[in-house]
Formats: sequence, structure tokens, C-alpha cells
Amino acid sequence: MTAKKRIVYIATVGSSIEPVQKGILYASPDIAYLLFGASPKLKERNPELVARKVKENIKPLGLTKCHLREIDAFSLESVMTEVIKIWQKHMKDRIIANMTGGTNIMASACLLAGFTASADVIYVKEVQEGEDIPLREQVIVLPTPRIPLTSLTDEQQEILRLLLNETEAGTTLLARANSRIADHMKVTPQTISHHLKRMEQKALIRREKEGRHLNVELTPSGLLFARMLEKTKE
Repeated sequence: MTAKKRIVYIATVGSSIEPVQKGILYASPDIAYLLFGASPKLKERNPELVARKVKENIKPLGLTKCHLREIDAFSLESVMTEVIKIWQKHMKDRIIANMTGGTNIMASACLLAGFTASADVIYVKEVQEGEDIPLREQVIVLPTPRIPLTSLTDEQQEILRLLLNETEAGTTLLARANSRIADHMKVTPQTISHHLKRMEQKALIRREKEGRHLNVELTPSGLLFARMLEKTKE
């Protein structure tokens, strides 16, 4: 008998408690993770205090497990790294990510979570005082392209890591990439060309033909994927 998938709720927390709580009511999760960036200057509207207040009042929302995670609210990599850590723990579960609260960087990271971790991404609309709108109509489920990390073959993951190493060493565009990567991985250039074609279709790399050879560079999405792959190894 197949075990029922748990629902895991991830929310970026800003200065308002309402979108976080409404997201919980909408998702009916088994477990929640609240991501916040500490902002002491905001005093009672400090996202950390908002997150703690949500956690203190989860039972009326039908939730028993809630974890708080502090991140750098202005670092895409910080937020994405935390999301990937959560995804690693719950790869077999359904993940719902609420991007409503926090900074624009945090919202972008939630969208990318849908891209890389196959999460359902939601946004909770602001309701004016006196408006009577059903919860389901307050929540927007955002369409997100899905290329989960698990969709990449071992060879493609290795290629991303190699390109990341080259990029961080200062070589943005890798010349004769199919031959050089083939030599490193001890496979044929044709095999590498096949993988590079698939990776370009997923918008992870850009290819540039030069005779019989290929020059390759990571796209911004590919760079993010490669860095996330490195994080999963840590």
C-alpha cells in the first residue's frame, strides 16, 4: 500500500501575519517551515516576531509541527539553500510554498523553489476591510515551469558542476566544451553533445557552435542549479 504524501508548507515571512496564516488554512499542511530575515528596527512588525507569533498559534489552524528558519532576506542563495535543505528532507512529500511575505528576493526564491523542487507556489491576495471573499479566491496558485533537480541525469549534474568550476575560475564561456568535458568524464564527445542539447532545452546552458566543436556557458538558471547541487553535497 502506497503511503500518503504529507503536505509540507514553506512560507516567507514579512511584517504581516495574515498571509502566512491564510496560507496554512489553505494548504492544511502536516508540517510548516517559516523563513524570516530578522529586522529588529521594525519592532513588533519584525518578521522574526511575526514568525514566532504564528508558531505560538498554530493549533487553531490545525497544525502541530512548525519550524522557524532564519535566512538572509536579501540573499537569493541563502533562501534557496534553506528551501533545498527542506526539499531534501521531504522529497517524497508535496511542497506548497507561500511567496507572499518578505522581500522581493524571498519571493523570487519561492518561485525558483517551484522551478527546482517541484513545489506548488501560492500568493495570498490582500483583502480590504469589510470584503467577504472565500479563502480559495484569495489564494492564487502560480504556474511555474518544473525542472526538478532529480530530473537531471548524473552526467548532466556532473557537467553543471564542471561548468560551475570553470565559471568560478573566471571562464564564463567554455571553448571546445564537448571535447574537454568528454576528456574529463572519459566518454565520447557525441555523448556530451547529447547531454548539452538536453540541458539547453531546459534553459540551463547556452551553446555556441564553432565548427565541429561547441562553446558553452551557464545561463542564470543553470548557475543557480549548479550552486544548489553543490549545496546538496554539503
